Amino acid sequence: MIRTFLRLSLALLWGLPVQGLFAQKPVTHTYVLQHVTVVTAPGKTIPNTTVLIKNGLIAGIGPNLRIPGEAQRIEADSMYVYAGFIEGLSHTGIPRPKAEERGGNAPRIENPGEPTYEQAGITPNVQVRSLIDPSEASIANLRGLGFTAAHVVPRSGMMPGSGAVVLLGGKTSDEMILRDQVSFFSQFTPARRMYPATVLGLMAKWREMYLQSGQAQAHMQLWQKNPAGVQRPAYDRMLEAFFPVLDKKTAVYFKAQTSIEAYRALTLQKELGFPLVLSELREGWDMAPDLKASGASVLLSLNLPAQEKKDEGKKAAADSLKSSEKAALEKKAADVRAKYIGQAAGFQQAGIPFAFSTLELRDKDFRSNLLAMIEAGLHPDTALAALTTRPARLLGLSTVMGTAEKGKMANLVISDKPYFDKEAKVRFVFVDGEVFRMETQAKAPAAAEGDKKGAKVAGKWDLTIESPQGATSSTLNLSGEPGSYKGNILLEIAPQPIDIENIVVSENQLNFSFSLNIDGETVEIQARLTVNGESIEGVMATDAFGELPAKGTRIGNPD
Repeated sequence: MIRTFLRLSLALLWGLPVQGLFAQKPVTHTYVLQHVTVVTAPGKTIPNTTVLIKNGLIAGIGPNLRIPGEAQRIEADSMYVYAGFIEGLSHTGIPRPKAEERGGNAPRIENPGEPTYEQAGITPNVQVRSLIDPSEASIANLRGLGFTAAHVVPRSGMMPGSGAVVLLGGKTSDEMILRDQVSFFSQFTPARRMYPATVLGLMAKWREMYLQSGQAQAHMQLWQKNPAGVQRPAYDRMLEAFFPVLDKKTAVYFKAQTSIEAYRALTLQKELGFPLVLSELREGWDMAPDLKASGASVLLSLNLPAQEKKDEGKKAAADSLKSSEKAALEKKAADVRAKYIGQAAGFQQAGIPFAFSTLELRDKDFRSNLLAMIEAGLHPDTALAALTTRPARLLGLSTVMGTAEKGKMANLVISDKPYFDKEAKVRFVFVDGEVFRMETQAKAPAAAEGDKKGAKVAGKWDLTIESPQGATSSTLNLSGEPGSYKGNILLEIAPQPIDIENIVVSENQLNFSFSLNIDGETVEIQARLTVNGESIEGVMATDAFGELPAKGTRIGNPD
């Protein structure tokens, strides 16, 4: 019951419909969809046809199929059927680490110049199977958008671990994992207060470990071939994790958001010769010739800069500028945003194949960002390929998923209109032949119903947030009535109050979110707090620092 409540609350926090939180318990493993339009692959469509699903596979597609007597008919007449979407790279289903696990309360490092692998964030041996939580709300949220599989990687450090292809259904990690150790994930995240604490140090450490792994592999192969007279090799799990990369059987998925990071990854690839997938690329619009020459594959980020919201303080400051200066600033901001949104269309025009990664994407932004890219010139067929056939090809899964064809896994998404229509809604999703019905509820009434039974949250709250750098004071302002709360939060590190969004109150639980700009990077923060009379306590969850403890007291009426 508690898990159900948490999943429901998080779905409401994201501002999404409460969709498909649970699959219907099947009475049969055979289903039929009739009078549907099937988009079998990008640019290939079969109108007014039938789809038969049996034992987790697509048993047939065509107008004259024999329908078994045990088949359950899905009410999908006149709807559109697509191959289920595949996340190219994400943390779906991986809980955020707590602050102490990210170094917030870490013990003093005795030798910061020579830390252990784990202390330095070097854990390429870690596998998703040991981390994924089937009850994570991100799984149901992504499934509600049409995703049926994800390439999932661990979260923290310069070498967090290997990736796995995960089905977005199932009750245990073993049921969810389709294929393990399909990638080697790395990112430009230097260690804190120890080596490698700089980007240059990180790249040096990368070269060192890659070359050491080559030596270790050669030694092991020599010993295995004929151990006589050869010293027994020392086993090192961290170095052995590189062996599939050395053999070019596994690609390195390097998170590289900026062109600078992308060029650093390309430099390592050119020196060492490993297969590379540049991932979560956000600023690569000037890199087309170099990307073509490198042979690296590309995962474009679906995380776009948000349009700047109206802010009275900023408006007053802008009004004080000369009209020419104001126009120049506005044009510059619009031009930069246009580059991000138009990047996919630019890669399409340059003939650079790509799929999408969603490492830092908020679920609620997926459709709006994708449609913005299409409005900027990305062809819908290219967008569909980036969600289906291309990630399937990158992950070596083209024989089992990525297209809607007989014999492939029954991973399907069914929408009431063509998926890229602004008004389209996902109605059914099949994951490995299991049907999930997307029963849509209205968002506002659901939140209001929770608020009616909720604690009194309006007021000014003095809130202390614990971070790896120490305690930070903040002031939380909440005003309004149940069902229509609004507010802001003033942090020590921010010059002005920041508007909070997605405010949900249910019983004594207060959830909200806000965005913080740190050195040009946007950090998304999800607050989960418990109100107990005049006190409040909980966590601020972030990708950058994990879950940061927060607590405080009510100090007055809202501003």
